[in-house]
Amino acid sequence: MACDERTVRGVPLTDQPRNHGDPTTMADQPDVTITVRDNAFYRIAGPITILDGEGNPFEVEAGKVVTLCRCGGSATKPFCDSTHRTNGFSSAVRAPAPADAGSAG
Repeated sequence: MACDERTVRGVPLTDQPRNHGDPTTMADQPDVTITVRDNAFYRIAGPITILDGEGNPFEVEAGKVVTLCRCGGSATKPFCDSTHRTNGFSSAVRAPAPADAGSAG
């Protein structure tokens, strides 16, 4: 690898994921579903890569459903260790209702 080649953690930028949210490149990608569990964790199903703040990947078994901490108390962050069950965490968020297509304004 040439010294002037730009890399992130030794991986050439040309090999890094890009075009996040670009509909022309996302259409052929497998679906990822994130479910917000009441009073619990984020459940993520689908092909994912989880990186820390420095770009280092966490080991995630291919095809495995991942649960991420939402309560802040996990000893295994960013992953959930079920601490939410004992630390009083409470949250039951709901997606906003779709706007009424027939209403003006």
